[in-house]
Amino acid sequence: MIDAATGKSIGQLDSERMASFSGVSYGIVGARELVASAQGVTRWSDRPGFATQAIPEMRRNLLVLRGVADYAPIGFIRVYEPATGRLLWDAEAEGDTRPYLDAQIAGDRAVVLREGVIESRELATGRVLWTARSDQAPLVSESRVIAFDQDKVAILNAADGKSIASWKKPSIGLGTRISIASSGTVYSSHAVPVSTLGGTRYDCTIYALDENSGDVRWQSSTDKKTDCSRPIVMDGYAVIVSPVKIYAIKTDAGP
Repeated sequence: MIDAATGKSIGQLDSERMASFSGVSYGIVGARELVASAQGVTRWSDRPGFATQAIPEMRRNLLVLRGVADYAPIGFIRVYEPATGRLLWDAEAEGDTRPYLDAQIAGDRAVVLREGVIESRELATGRVLWTARSDQAPLVSESRVIAFDQDKVAILNAADGKSIASWKKPSIGLGTRISIASSGTVYSSHAVPVSTLGGTRYDCTIYALDENSGDVRWQSSTDKKTDCSRPIVMDGYAVIVSPVKIYAIKTDAGP
């Protein structure tokens, strides 16, 4: 790839960490430089200031770079104007002990968690629309944000951050993999470790929880001796993935 100003080679884009839009490729060169290029010629570049394993992505016609830096701070998000490379806004991890930032995107919002505070931001401007508490990374969709505060689960309206429901984490245990609400239901999977003579196995169960109360509407066990993923809710099914199988359970009727 050639620098348009100097005519010199500046290296190759990492083909596994690239995004493309309107004939322009965006990628990372040498772990530290974000480069936009077309037909092998650089359009613009930016150096975030730290090594990164981030993958550029296009969201709502904006270029988003988010991920974990190789050095502190841990986690960041940067949003660019694709045509010019102008940095629209950014956020980095903050804190004195173990700085951390989680950034998720749903529609025209970026939901950022740092120092135990969720910030719902306009993706285009970075303007903070509302905040809430959460002691771990929230789950995000265009309509809901699920926050966690100690032993509580809070279902929030993604538009304004107002509480829809709040309930105690279900007795199916900490570490429960909770998926985003859909049609008044929250889906969760829980892999319970079981000690056997041959070692430890995991018995996985999927639960459908009432969004307003956290009560279990139905549950279904997968084949034994397998771990499983957090449920993915799509097209009327709750889908979980194990190392050997994919399970799809109809959400309207359960097992």
